[in-house]
Amino acid sequence: MNKALQLLREPLPALVVARRLARSQGISERQARRYVLLAQSSGKPVVVPESKAVFTVKLPQSLIGRVRRTARRGGAQIGAWVGDALQRALPAESTHG
Repeated sequence: MNKALQLLREPLPALVVARRLARSQGISERQARRYVLLAQSSGKPVVVPESKAVFTVKLPQSLIGRVRRTARRGGAQIGAWVGDALQRALPAESTHG
């Protein structure tokens, strides 16, 4: 959808934008038209989440149990709960290199 929004900034008919989008992204024209319609209605880019990877650590069984119970009580998946806890525990990354 972000690419559709970018293409819509050009003074072209929506059908031409959809065809260009389909070619450039390797999707059907039908799907491209859907993206163009969504982009036209929202006018805002979509936030693309960072990709995830598996990260295995060895922890005491008792800690694993506490994490599972706490995540479950909060209605969160374990990975999401641990990720949030690590984000809170780690210092913010500096953007100054």
